[in-house]
Amino acid sequence: MLRGWPAYGLSAVSVAIPFAFAVIRALRTGYDLRYLWVAIASLLGAAATLIVLRAFARRPTGAIMTVSSFVVATTVAVLAASLVGAGLGVGALIVGASFGFWFAVAGFLLTCAIA
Repeated sequence: MLRGWPAYGLSAVSVAIPFAFAVIRALRTGYDLRYLWVAIASLLGAAATLIVLRAFARRPTGAIMTVSSFVVATTVAVLAASLVGAGLGVGALIVGASFGFWFAVAGFLLTCAIA
């Protein structure tokens, strides 16, 4: 299992992927910053989940933390997408799930680095 600096590095790359996608979207359209707001909201949801689980759960395992952060990050991303004007369709679910996936991977790698 990855520990230490390699896990931190891969975690940072995993966090950067949704933001890179959002920046590419903004640059291609010239004005659409909605994905950036969705990425920020999803990151905050995943981070809050990890913080709460580490603080209040007796023994949060990596699997419980990863699945929980994925579910919360995806839900928050879809809600943020609806707040910034995207419809609640398949596209919002796909973007929300992909952002949630990368933030859950980052949380898992961070959990591995700390353990």
